[in-house]
Amino acid sequence: MNKLCVVNYIHGEKYQGFIPLYIISLKESYPDYHIRLYIDKTLNKDTREAVNILSEYYGGIYVVENYAEHTKFTKKAISIQQIQRCQRWLFYDEAFLDYEAIYIGDIDLLICREDKPLFEQHKLHCQIVGAPYSNISRAAGKRRFNPRIIARNVIKFGPLQSLKYYFGKNEPVIKLSGLHFVLTKEYYAKVKSVIDDFYDELNLLAVGKSNRYNLCSFNNEAMLRDLVMDAGFNDCQLSTGLPYNIETDASKAAYRPHHGIHLGIFRSPVIVEAEESIISSELYKNYYKQFCDIKKTEVYKRVSCKFSEHLNNLITVMEKYYSNT
Repeated sequence: MNKLCVVNYIHGEKYQGFIPLYIISLKESYPDYHIRLYIDKTLNKDTREAVNILSEYYGGIYVVENYAEHTKFTKKAISIQQIQRCQRWLFYDEAFLDYEAIYIGDIDLLICREDKPLFEQHKLHCQIVGAPYSNISRAAGKRRFNPRIIARNVIKFGPLQSLKYYFGKNEPVIKLSGLHFVLTKEYYAKVKSVIDDFYDELNLLAVGKSNRYNLCSFNNEAMLRDLVMDAGFNDCQLSTGLPYNIETDASKAAYRPHHGIHLGIFRSPVIVEAEESIISSELYKNYYKQFCDIKKTEVYKRVSCKFSEHLNNLITVMEKYYSNT
């Protein structure tokens, strides 16, 4: 059995553009890890050519196109972004059981090698949590009574959902994160039994008939926490207010490292400023040094001509930031 498969769900042309660099960074950092990419439609020409080239250098790369056709969501449910994002938590592939663990991540991360490898870090964290998953629990933002937001909710989700939301119980919402590691055999042995219940509930939510969720406040990461709790697993220690994303000590409540550079941070000056404490950390500076080494490889030089304009722009902003620090 293989040790770990990194799994990504990609929606839209823009996010396909991250695929080549993600594969290179993962395989240069952890050659023995496999990667499975689930694409909502089909690969565009440049990305397909890049993946074909990368397959000449590395093994263990699998691409599943049009995967969304095999989920159990209605067309209405798929049209709602937060429900669409739940596909990564509810989609199940028998191929997952070929691995001791899978790590569901974000495609706009540049994976880097760490002293303790990704698999060993999260397996230790599973033991600490006492559950076959590794993630982080956080409190969601409080209900906002901003007139503009209220008007947007009424237009987007209808007056009935809005009334229920603003005049209903204001219970705290706890969510996990979008970086989710699971020990496949133990995790899916229980989660599979509740997956269909969530499909049914979210299809009802899409038409405003859910008794559990409200469209105005629904969040896919909060649903992920409900999924693991309904499956009977322990919850993670609440970490709100702690500096997660760069915490690499699995014994800390804030443990939820990026395992590399989150390229999405560099999409605007506002986000760069907001995430200054992360990208200026010694951890991120070390990640950037690894990126500079990756740039020197033959495979990077050969494939970088296939990078999307959006990805190249992010790389340029990142390089400019670190050249000034």
